[in-house]
Amino acid sequence: MKRYALAFLGSTLLSLPCWGQYVITTLNYRGATTTRFVGMNDNFDIVGNYGLPGQPRHAMMYSRGMFIALDPTGDLGMNASAATQINNRGEISGWYSTGPGIRHGFVLRDGTVTTIDYPASSFSQVNGITDSGTIIGHFVDSAGVFHGYLLKGGIFSQIDLPGALDTLPFDMNVRGDIAGEWDSDPTQLGHAFVQMNSGEWVSFDAPGAAANSTLAIGINDHGEVLGFFRDSSGQGHTFLVNASNLAPENYTFPSLPPNASPETINNSEAFVSFYSDASGIHGLIATPHPSR
Repeated sequence: MKRYALAFLGSTLLSLPCWGQYVITTLNYRGATTTRFVGMNDNFDIVGNYGLPGQPRHAMMYSRGMFIALDPTGDLGMNASAATQINNRGEISGWYSTGPGIRHGFVLRDGTVTTIDYPASSFSQVNGITDSGTIIGHFVDSAGVFHGYLLKGGIFSQIDLPGALDTLPFDMNVRGDIAGEWDSDPTQLGHAFVQMNSGEWVSFDAPGAAANSTLAIGINDHGEVLGFFRDSSGQGHTFLVNASNLAPENYTFPSLPPNASPETINNSEAFVSFYSDASGIHGLIATPHPSR
């Protein structure tokens, strides 16, 4: 991937105590006030975005101890951009913006950025790409409504949970199960969903969640769902549960730093996130404690 140029050899790293059976590591892109980790594969290659003071965010990768700015002289480096996922073949998905309210999806493969735009939409992004090359994302229609989509074999297909206003699919596993969020009111977070590879839709809310305050953000090949919810006081929480059994007693709740936003879980049950504090936004890796 020759256009992964501009590697930064250093970063700020902080290993925190074990939080709820996970070891937490915080990493910051050198000089950035914002470091968001969003996607991770089974090789622990991580993608996301960073922001230097006074500049828009840009897509980046963290691999083998180095941060790498993606496509620094192309569309991703010349515009606001973000990477959303990386598959086990090293293909990276994401988006870049060329103007207010204009967003394009992309796939970065073998050093080449390919733009992915849902037909007739000026706002679309790619949220993930499977190892087999299926692309998942969402777009906004002319009425301002969000819809999901798949792109497989060069053919787009729209994804809408029956009865929903907005449908946002965020992740897809090797079996074709899809995790995401839907709502009937765009001012609210809404509800988590999994669309099983059989086509069955499963909508759910995490135990203890306030109304319209749950989303599913990641799903691995074992069917383990990573999600987020807010309780009645507005406090955010991360959850893990297997899509095959959503009974309340089967949820686990990893304890993360305040304001953490979970993003992607891999097949080792490790996941990435980011959180904010007075000094900025920091990338976070949560790895299962060896004693688990």
